[in-house]
Amino acid sequence: MKRNWMAVLGGLILTIGVGAAIVTFDAAAKSEEGTMLPAPTIEAKAAAGSEVGELKVTIREWDVPTKGAHPHDPAVGADGALWFTEQMQNKIGRVDPATGEFKEFPLKVTYSGPHGLVADREGNIWFTGNFAHYIGKLDPKTGAVTEYKMPDEKAEDPHTAVFDANGIL
Repeated sequence: MKRNWMAVLGGLILTIGVGAAIVTFDAAAKSEEGTMLPAPTIEAKAAAGSEVGELKVTIREWDVPTKGAHPHDPAVGADGALWFTEQMQNKIGRVDPATGEFKEFPLKVTYSGPHGLVADREGNIWFTGNFAHYIGKLDPKTGAVTEYKMPDEKAEDPHTAVFDANGIL
């Protein structure tokens, strides 16, 4: 069974693809001056009752194009791209893992503070407007964003959205 893990560290998005093993890692990062910090370490553990022979791990990194974006919570969309929020730059980002090409979608609501995101079955990208207290939906085909205010004015800080088995957010 193949699994892919994603992480966002600093201004980098990483994906890790492995066979039947659990992989933990400490990713290298760049310091404020741009110098590389210690290299990644990778540890593989076999699932209960199985053995790990040769472990093949692929780590790919992409620099987010907008400085200070503070990327959050990457997710794979229906299109196979990696989607992520750019919390401090008020954007939703997309990187094509095959080409490394980035596309960014600026949000209409100023200072939204997008945080978590998730893709639905139709390929829309749903995200939380953490600072502006709303849930948003991005249609990747048109770039249109729809905002849904929280139903209770006292509700604030929407964080991480998920869909249940019936497709309900």
